[in-house]
Amino acid sequence: MRTTPSVSTMCWTPTVTPEARPTLDPLEATFVYDGDGNRVLGTVNGVTTAYVGDHYEVEGAAVRKYYTAGGQRVAMREDGTL
Repeated sequence: MRTTPSVSTMCWTPTVTPEARPTLDPLEATFVYDGDGNRVLGTVNGVTTAYVGDHYEVEGAAVRKYYTAGGQRVAMREDGTL
């Protein structure tokens, strides 16, 4: 009997809490952090995203801006669309 190893990936829910989901495809991810421990660059399966503080992400030509209220993320604007 041949078995396939089980792999889990962490997915982030809209409330920014991690949720484990099983996946059959391997996932390659690397992240770069600054001296204060803030994520500044991430590459997942060859797609690179730059993180600018807690409010911006740049992935290729796409720019995402996040809005917070009371310390929680409440909205996202991507390429001018809220």
